[in-house]
Amino acid sequence: MIEEKSVFKNSVYNVAYKLLNVLFPLISATYASHIILAFGMGKVSSAQNIVSYFVVLAALGIPNYGIREISKVHDDDKAVSRVFSELILINFVSTIVCTILYFGVVNAIPKLEMDKVLYNMMGLTVVLNIFNVDWYYQGKEEYRYIAKRSFMVKVISLAALFLFVRDAGDYICYAGINILATAGNYLFNTCYLYKKGLRITFKNLNITQHLKPVLILLCTTISIELYTLLDTTMLTFLCEEENVGYYANSMKVVKMLITLVTAIGGVLLPRLSYYYKKGKIDECSHIVNKVLSVMMFLFLPCGIGLMLTADLAVPVLFGESFIPAIITMRLAALLVYALGFSNLFGTQVLITFSGEKELLYCTLAGAVSNMILNMILIPMYAQNGATVASVISEGIVTLLTFGYSRKYIRYHLDKRFVEVSCVATVIMAGIMMEIKQLLSFSDVLELVIVFVAGIVTYLCVNVGLHNPIVKELRELFGKRKR
Repeated sequence: MIEEKSVFKNSVYNVAYKLLNVLFPLISATYASHIILAFGMGKVSSAQNIVSYFVVLAALGIPNYGIREISKVHDDDKAVSRVFSELILINFVSTIVCTILYFGVVNAIPKLEMDKVLYNMMGLTVVLNIFNVDWYYQGKEEYRYIAKRSFMVKVISLAALFLFVRDAGDYICYAGINILATAGNYLFNTCYLYKKGLRITFKNLNITQHLKPVLILLCTTISIELYTLLDTTMLTFLCEEENVGYYANSMKVVKMLITLVTAIGGVLLPRLSYYYKKGKIDECSHIVNKVLSVMMFLFLPCGIGLMLTADLAVPVLFGESFIPAIITMRLAALLVYALGFSNLFGTQVLITFSGEKELLYCTLAGAVSNMILNMILIPMYAQNGATVASVISEGIVTLLTFGYSRKYIRYHLDKRFVEVSCVATVIMAGIMMEIKQLLSFSDVLELVIVFVAGIVTYLCVNVGLHNPIVKELRELFGKRKR
């Protein structure tokens, strides 16, 4: 039974999985940035950006919808097989259509045709969406398998990166390795499905029942992706490749932090769907509030810490050719607060309570505001203008999703927790700034010292002032069962 699965174990495996998903691109980007420089990174980021539109369209709303539907019939093997078969057939048709559209578009636009080999190779990412069934494993809460599979593929991919990307002209090879990592994940998925005995069936299928919710979630996903991808797209056509590189690498660091924290809530969707189906609304509110507190506890120092260390982190991670990205990263650090909580309020809560329409309204508002701001700010401030546009639009989405989700969840934060967390963040920031003034070591050593000092200070102040969340975290990591 789903209730017997350990929330602690699921959280650990899900954090590991999410960590690998952002750590691999960050490590590979760090290495590649020093080799192919901002120009090459910009080219690859632009190609990945364009292909993402078609991958999103091909996936429809199945990645989120599939988790919910599989979790609802979690204990009925026949029902799981039927739902899986219905969704995989929808996914197959949409992927074929989008693959044809992609190759038609990239070979028709002159600017993209200049890098014809790169863009045509990236089209394999769309084709591979046929085998994207991560939603099945997440709905079944198979987080252990997901984490192990991801680890194996990432290690192999990193080895290939170090072996084959050796000079500035190897940016196409770098893009190819990223594609092979995706292919490896999907290959393992397919083999493991066969091992588990899950088979596609064509009997008693009711595909039409999924079309409306899937298309609603598709519209929501498109709205989200529109304002998350539009920044890079506009930079591609309005600015130089270097500007795309500055923006893309800054976003990798910020989204790594966000993904690590929100991974804790990533196990919520199957569990919330189960509780909601059983009518356990109080349990839903309890677990959401607990995760909200943990996320706030971690997000507060992350954003401030990134702002203070950007001048050290950028040259260490990406090299001297990325110095203009320091300001970009400091601005992007605000996304930790703007984007961090929208995942909980929107993807987790609204989708669980069938609030797809409300989520669509929120993301449409974000998409429209982002487009308007991009058109105004990018021509004037390039990647920094795109970053400001993202921060504002994500902030709007977060506020709107919070407002809608209050219809389903009663939010409550302990006053003492908020006060102590804020005090600890301020003290941490003061210590980090003071250490930066006193030290004059190399960027690498100084970054490590400032980073460690910030973590130690924040934790010590919270423990010393008896922050209530510290006790809850001890209980969480001290339990194996809920």
